[in-house]
Amino acid sequence: MIAREPKIKNFCKALDYHRQKLELGKAEILQSSFLSLDENQVKAELRMVQWQHCYLEKNAYHASLNFHPSEEIHNSKMLSIARDYMQEFGFSAHPHMIVRHYDAPHPHVHVLASRIGFDGSLVDDSHDYRRSHEICRALEEKYELRKAPGLQQSEKKGLSIAEVEMVLHTGEPSTKMLLQEMVGEILQKNLSLEQFIREAERKKIYLQFRQDEFRKVTGITYGYKGRLITGRGLGNGYKWKNMEEKLQYNQRQHERLVQRVNEKTEQKFGRLERHQQPHLKKEKEMEQEMEIRKDMHMGRSF
Repeated sequence: MIAREPKIKNFCKALDYHRQKLELGKAEILQSSFLSLDENQVKAELRMVQWQHCYLEKNAYHASLNFHPSEEIHNSKMLSIARDYMQEFGFSAHPHMIVRHYDAPHPHVHVLASRIGFDGSLVDDSHDYRRSHEICRALEEKYELRKAPGLQQSEKKGLSIAEVEMVLHTGEPSTKMLLQEMVGEILQKNLSLEQFIREAERKKIYLQFRQDEFRKVTGITYGYKGRLITGRGLGNGYKWKNMEEKLQYNQRQHERLVQRVNEKTEQKFGRLERHQQPHLKKEKEMEQEMEIRKDMHMGRSF
């Protein structure tokens, strides 16, 4: 089972998406705390709890729980899983909806909840990706679900919609997941930059160090199985700024080493400057593309 839990600001905007799916016959409500789906009614019920934390910018939580296509999960079991997920997160006594969708090849259910409870309590959203991951692993054991391959959270960036569907379909980890796993293992060894590079090369991971005009390293890109992914693309734990001190980087001492590694990577992939390499998009362009895909697939609220 794989969970996706993006940050959202607007409960009603996410509700609109589910309402559209319901009208198209591609979804059904398994549980709801609201008297009706009328927008004014929902807003009125939300105001009754949200005034207690009116300063809160992101007052809603929206997650999808995705199961392997081979798993046949009836509504009662899916509802039980979603309820347990909510309870472990602390959403049991909060305004919420649990909606099953039928718009993808794999079974999945959405949990939409207010972070503010009926009693005014607030669910903390810090480390929510890690908490969600731990809850999913426990639910896999409890309900004997097919386990998602290679998913371990350690400051990792979540999977895209396409990656979730690919992993569920093939049962194999994506290139990003493999890199997160392998690079994470190397970083746990507390190595110097030279040792880090040797370990990466041993695992057939190519590295490209991005440099400024003074040849100081300012970023890192990882290459594996023909794909290039920036440190930002893997997650905070893989960004150069969060690795630099740990790897004991010294510009003068490591300049030739960095040059050698970059030359080796360029021989494999070509030069990786963003303005020259169409398959390594600028981070902003990648984010915009993802937003467009979310709009098309999930109404901006997957």
